[in-house]
Amino acid sequence: MFNKALSVARTMTRAAYVEPFRNRDRTKTLLIGFAANLGYGCLSFMLNYNLAGYGLLASLSHQVMRPLFMGYLFVPLTFLFYTRVKSRVLLALLQIAAIGLFFIDTSNGTLNAFALAFVFSPFLAMHNYNYGKNTSRSNRGNEAALYAYSIIIAYSGGLFLGGLCLEQGWYNQAIVIGSLCTIAGSFFLYRPIAGRNNGAKVKSLLGWRKPSTRISFFSGLMNPLLETCMPAWMRMIGLPALAAGISMSLRPIIGLFLTPFAGWLVQKKGFKAGQLGGTALIVGWILVGVSSFLPWLLSFSLALLNTGKGLISPLEIGRWQRRRSSAAVISREIAVATGRIPSNLLGVAITFLAPALYPVLGLGFTGLFIWGSIPRRRKQARV
Repeated sequence: MFNKALSVARTMTRAAYVEPFRNRDRTKTLLIGFAANLGYGCLSFMLNYNLAGYGLLASLSHQVMRPLFMGYLFVPLTFLFYTRVKSRVLLALLQIAAIGLFFIDTSNGTLNAFALAFVFSPFLAMHNYNYGKNTSRSNRGNEAALYAYSIIIAYSGGLFLGGLCLEQGWYNQAIVIGSLCTIAGSFFLYRPIAGRNNGAKVKSLLGWRKPSTRISFFSGLMNPLLETCMPAWMRMIGLPALAAGISMSLRPIIGLFLTPFAGWLVQKKGFKAGQLGGTALIVGWILVGVSSFLPWLLSFSLALLNTGKGLISPLEIGRWQRRRSSAAVISREIAVATGRIPSNLLGVAITFLAPALYPVLGLGFTGLFIWGSIPRRRKQARV
């Protein structure tokens, strides 16, 4: 029995960590994406933590406008730019010039959101597009799980670096370096794009009856509470910057063991992965609430929250990557951004005004995700 279990674990691990690297283009996308997401994690943490010090309005405007600028403006514009102008050098120069926007007013949440979207969105678009183009049919679930895990480990490393840089007072230097990492990522991931009529294709892919749209929308609804609002909440409860960065960087350790299982679950069970991940999130949010009275439970609650997100991400990402088109990337970003905007609006306000209700909001959004991820059976036409 033990030998059989060991054999299954070995097979799952090979499918998750070895097979995806057999494709050269996929390996290139993963490695470049890792470096760029490391810079983005550092950049994001520093902006979130810094703006939290300027009060509710600064954080709220930043968190609401950031997904709006990315999903609705800069990701579609990236594909439009690459299909019409086809010059990665010109786009890189424009992005480098946009770094200066970060330093015009460090307390302006909307301006910082615009600058972040300008700098990061081209990489986001090309990273998703390239990896989707190189996914296989036989191992798609494991490839999506590794893709999600590579983002988690890089982003979490960036969170730790962000906490360290803020502790040392290296705000300006880290902003420049983090921005240059994402700009370099979009530059090296450039590939010619022949897509046209993306507007019509996006319209056909989006729709409330489409499972992919619902899953991405509700995933976008949950993600800000786990990513952008969590550092602000930690600041509100009194955690120092370095401790917050370390707490947020626990995700890679969990993902290391979770990725093979998540890939297998998505490959074999589909929607079950999302519902199991939602259950882990429910328990995690309950423990976050209890940790207000028992602080030592915070690490366990974060572990469960990261486990839930680790199960949901491959399902959400993989359903769009299998389409292998720029229209699918745009559609996913719009669906995710549509969920992120109200979540940021409520999440940031509650984090500042009523931190005790933060886990209650997490429970509510997770319940909506579980409900939204249940497959809808089409009604059979009456004869």
